Amino acid sequence: MASAEGTAAAGTAAAPAPEPASPPGAGDGPAVAATGALGLTDLPGELLELILCCRSLGAADLGHVACTCRRLRELCQGGGNVWRRQFRERWPSLLKYYSHTEGVNWLEEYKARQNAGLEARRMVASFSKRFFSEHVPCNGFSDIEDLGCPGHFFEDELMSILNMEGRKALTWKYYAKKILYFLRQQKILKNLKAFLQRPEDHESFLEGAVLIDQYCNPLADICLKDIQSQVESITDQVRKVLRGKNCRHPSLAFKAGGAMITESELQSQVLEAINCVLYDQLKYRGNRMDYYNALNLYIHQVLGRRTGIPISLSVLYLTIARQLGVRLEPVNFPSHFLLRWCQGIEGSQDIFDYIYIDAFGRGKQLTVKECEYLIGHHVTEEFYGVVSSKKVLQRMVGNLLSLGKRESTDQSYQLLRDSLDLYLAMYPDHVQHLLLQARLYFHLGIWPEKVLDILQHIQTLDPSQHGAVGYLVQHTLEHIERKKEEVGLEVKHRSEEKHRDVCYSIGLIMKHKRYGYNCVIYGWDPTCMMGHEWIRNMNVHSLPHGHHQPFYNVLVEDGSCRYAAQVSSDQIEQLHRRFKQLSGNQLTIRTRRTQLTWMATRQSSWAFNHSSLQTDMFASKENFNNIPDLELNPIRSKIIRAFFDNRNLRKAPNGLADEINFEDFLTIMSYFRPIETNMDEEQLEHCRKEKLRFLFHMYDSDSDGRITLEEYRNVVEELLSGNPHIEKESARSIADGAMMEAASVCVGQMQPDQVYEGITFDDFLKIWQGIDIETKMHVRFLNMETIALCH
Repeated sequence: MASAEGTAAAGTAAAPAPEPASPPGAGDGPAVAATGALGLTDLPGELLELILCCRSLGAADLGHVACTCRRLRELCQGGGNVWRRQFRERWPSLLKYYSHTEGVNWLEEYKARQNAGLEARRMVASFSKRFFSEHVPCNGFSDIEDLGCPGHFFEDELMSILNMEGRKALTWKYYAKKILYFLRQQKILKNLKAFLQRPEDHESFLEGAVLIDQYCNPLADICLKDIQSQVESITDQVRKVLRGKNCRHPSLAFKAGGAMITESELQSQVLEAINCVLYDQLKYRGNRMDYYNALNLYIHQVLGRRTGIPISLSVLYLTIARQLGVRLEPVNFPSHFLLRWCQGIEGSQDIFDYIYIDAFGRGKQLTVKECEYLIGHHVTEEFYGVVSSKKVLQRMVGNLLSLGKRESTDQSYQLLRDSLDLYLAMYPDHVQHLLLQARLYFHLGIWPEKVLDILQHIQTLDPSQHGAVGYLVQHTLEHIERKKEEVGLEVKHRSEEKHRDVCYSIGLIMKHKRYGYNCVIYGWDPTCMMGHEWIRNMNVHSLPHGHHQPFYNVLVEDGSCRYAAQVSSDQIEQLHRRFKQLSGNQLTIRTRRTQLTWMATRQSSWAFNHSSLQTDMFASKENFNNIPDLELNPIRSKIIRAFFDNRNLRKAPNGLADEINFEDFLTIMSYFRPIETNMDEEQLEHCRKEKLRFLFHMYDSDSDGRITLEEYRNVVEELLSGNPHIEKESARSIADGAMMEAASVCVGQMQPDQVYEGITFDDFLKIWQGIDIETKMHVRFLNMETIALCH
């Protein structure tokens, strides 16, 4: 049995530190050896403290030391350096929460963090048992809303579970991610509501954008201070440019809260310097190539990728200008967000007293007429008016809502759910969005009780919606009733024809072939019955036969429940033999040896017991270089590189692994999974995208998400290097022509000054549209040998 998940979280937290109390009969004075020699406690206090801060001493050791005598107990006081060092060594990431370390009882903090860790692990384990085969319901988190410990301690333990090595403890990671997602989003929603209650003159456009970013990316490390620091760094570069033009410019000494600069000429110098730094030096640009991408709205991505859409770039531009004393105002212009710069009396209602700035168009300054040319039609004066920060956030969330509705690949509709939460936090009585939220949950088949609450609220707000509300209420109640009926045991017989692929029965004791844990089968399904989200998170699609194979409910020896796939052991063994043969069995062999035993027993009688030895083998690039079939391949280096690309190994967004093990090898081979006749449209599309993503990574050598002209030239030159009749210059011309054709397919008619910056993955999908990659890139198992069929 191979599984889509790993072992439960290995290694529990260390035992809590014992209370430092003296045992009966312990002396309070310094210990002196019977021979008259000096004892440990006769050493100077600084040296003793240095010894106690040694990394080899754990919390339990310090507790025991503190019980020996008064002097050591005093050195191990909770507020001293010894426990501070112990806390810092164990949880260094938590020190950022202690701006002032004076007066902190580090022993109490250590015990609080320790207890929070134990509670987090207990809760994650319980989630596995309570909500294993369904989405976690909305009331599933009721017992973690009041944690009884600092929230950052609890979150830190959840992050430690998520950061466990490799593919271990996937079930724990799955639920730890859900809990962490919930906790952080609840905290961010509270911060957003507090932000919206502030007076308008105290609201920050940048802070609002960060809150939206944090809510949609709760697992990312997005901090307002870090974002402000990055923006301040850009502002400093603008000051440097200003200083070179006017060393007495008032913006150089401007402080937040000071009087804004009113002289137009000085303001103009600031805007010119901003344009110089943002667009010429730092190369910020409007993302015309991939406009409808949610990353363009997340401010940390805008700063990292240096690209965005009009509203996100406008927030950045406006923030920098205000930090330099120039008042720019946001304009909720249709189809293209703008900023306005007053040229007349401040606060003027005349739209012609303003210059309009297009942050998406390199800071170009526009007149009213040019604004209309920008969108292609006339608009009334009201669209040139200034808007509040709340309206700016509403537009940003509205853009995310539109993208969430367009998203077809994410079957959990996470972006749509998150953007609806944000919108309803700002406008809790918006009937149409409440109705959309109810329909979404109803469509996903989750949280029926919450759906009824939403529908009741809609009926109170707008009785005219009784038709739509009544329909959803009726079907939601039917769904709840069906769930109640399904509580009873379902009787399934392996002897039935439709269950002929189920090899193992309830009661068998098994040993997992990949992860080595012992377990007992207590249930099975003819195919995977988990939801799309679980299947995607557990990477079930990478298994042979994907989720179209029997899955088993198993109780593991550590008390956790798992859901494991039945994969043909013959195929795994064939691939394992091939992995060993890649370099003539000369792969690097690690020292650990594992007994792989399939054990099956019922009523204490052995059914079968097949043993084999498996060693942990690791292959390097040199092993692949020695494969005879690759020696004459002109793109051998790129093929080999693909096996070690962290993106293909699903380990990191960039970089190369030094070596791969058999599990990594299986991950790469999963890209060559053949199409099966029982796949539905969604699975076919997923399989196709994964194959094309693998090919895309072969071209995109710098992992920036774009195939540049230079990268494409390198591939073409390598492919044609074996042809003596084609010179290098001819190969470059072929590559240039192909890139121009790709630009015409993906962008259409380009402006004379528009530069095609490269092929994104979405462009790559368009280019390959209509080409049958599914049957051209696969592996078949023939005559018990693995044969690669890749054209």
